[in-house]
Amino acid sequence: MMHKITAFLFGLMLMLTACGGETTETNSTNTVEGNPTSILTAQSDSLYQLVIVKHDEVMPKTADIARLQEKLRKALAKLGEGPKTPERDTILNMLSKLEQADEAMMQWMRDFKSVEVHEDHYVELPETEILYYLKEEETKIEDVAKKMLSSIATAKSWTETNE
Repeated sequence: MMHKITAFLFGLMLMLTACGGETTETNSTNTVEGNPTSILTAQSDSLYQLVIVKHDEVMPKTADIARLQEKLRKALAKLGEGPKTPERDTILNMLSKLEQADEAMMQWMRDFKSVEVHEDHYVELPETEILYYLKEEETKIEDVAKKMLSSIATAKSWTETNE
């Protein structure tokens, strides 16, 4: 008897999951099935996806930042507590740039209003304001990417030369 109840519940759960997969969400300008950004128009959604792609391309670089920071801290430790030197200043500057780049990414992620979390933000805005917001976010994430890639390139070059 218990086996039949378990099988029935499993089948019911499977049916509910299968039937609930595609939903239609609508706002005043757009209807898209099964799309998490369906509250956006096609133009807004395209720009939103572009911003997300730009984020996703550079976000993994935070691991490179952490790895380079560790290498630079070890190089700094090897110098000891001696007098101020150009090499020490260079390492400290690179560490600072890496930290600033990493913090820029973290701040961008805290500030960015994703559709999934901030749906009300997008629903309340007219299309022109949504496009303006997303264009600003695209510029911001591009600036973050430049900071990250530049600081990584500088630190990587220095660590490869000085290891």
